[in-house]
Amino acid sequence: MKAARVGFYGLLTVCLIMGLYTGVRIFFTIFLCGIFLIIATILLNVFTIYSFRFLQEIARSKCVKGEKNGLELDLRNETILPLSMMSIHVEVASPSEKVDLVLNLSPFSGRKFNVPMELPYRGFYRVGMTKIKINDIFGLVPFRFDMRHLSYYRMKELLVLPKVNLLDPRQIEQLDSKAFGSSNQRSEENPEYYSDSRLYRPGDPRKRILWKKSYQQRRLYVRQYDVPARETVFSIIDTAAHGMTGEELLKYADTVCEYAATLCLDTIRYGKAARFHFSGHPDDSLSCETADKFEIFREMLAYLPFTGAFDPEAMNEVLRSEAASYSDIVVITRDAGNDIISMLEDEVSRGKNVTLIVVGGEIRPGKVVTHLIRDSEEISRLFEAKGEHTK
Repeated sequence: MKAARVGFYGLLTVCLIMGLYTGVRIFFTIFLCGIFLIIATILLNVFTIYSFRFLQEIARSKCVKGEKNGLELDLRNETILPLSMMSIHVEVASPSEKVDLVLNLSPFSGRKFNVPMELPYRGFYRVGMTKIKINDIFGLVPFRFDMRHLSYYRMKELLVLPKVNLLDPRQIEQLDSKAFGSSNQRSEENPEYYSDSRLYRPGDPRKRILWKKSYQQRRLYVRQYDVPARETVFSIIDTAAHGMTGEELLKYADTVCEYAATLCLDTIRYGKAARFHFSGHPDDSLSCETADKFEIFREMLAYLPFTGAFDPEAMNEVLRSEAASYSDIVVITRDAGNDIISMLEDEVSRGKNVTLIVVGGEIRPGKVVTHLIRDSEEISRLFEAKGEHTK
């Protein structure tokens, strides 16, 4: 096609030059016919863009990493004119997949495509048709257009949740109250936990009413009890890019989120609460105590962006302030500097349980329990070994 295009435009140029030089009409006639053909082809290409009808649907808008999904495309020509040949690029969730559909629609015809999609990484994606290359049969006037420039066009949104690598599907329960704290089994209305009083609200039991204070204030007051706090595992997730880009960054972020999701559910199963702090997004910290909260956390991990440079000072500040009140601390990062390891060792010397998870980096010797993770299979083995240890 490229050779035909070069020959066609070369012929037009020669005819124009010969016509101007000799004044013979046949050269001008050929040149004007060529110009007319170009204009007609451009009009047909523009007509093709705004005339073909499409319907695109995604099988499921929310999936788990590794599951199968698909995009269905129904393309139609509902006019009396044939449309130009189209090559349509389809954006999918996997960056390594290149999907291009080639079709030529005759009058009142259509074609359907079912595009399977692999989901190798967690994340939020927009999938569907993007760039269209329109060409005539001889390839004289190629025309490129991006569907996203159309005001009415919307790509389909796909949310891929991180996978959870727990091999034992036990119920979420407190297995050992002696090992994991008996605070959850204490009654809320134990006099030991009476802390304050508040105004009566409809539905409060009569036995909570403070009659003496109510008589003095001329308003009903009831006892306010504190619910004892559950033991909490505090985790810091490093959301820096560490100089990575493209699929390397996608793989790193996916592994971090996969471990965090597995850690969260494993912690809830054993009757503890899990609190997570995100280094690049401190305002989005979240605590998980039940399966309902776990699903919220899992969706947050799917949306979590990994950008910017690693900031050891910010992480040290979190360790000094927020993490100081917890006895179980987990740090998930690619490369913990000497200052961070030193602070973690200080926490170990205070009798705390500290674990450093290094994803794709290098292990540094020290007092802190450190695990190196390169892929999801190592996450499975890590939690499998943990389960065998606690039996």
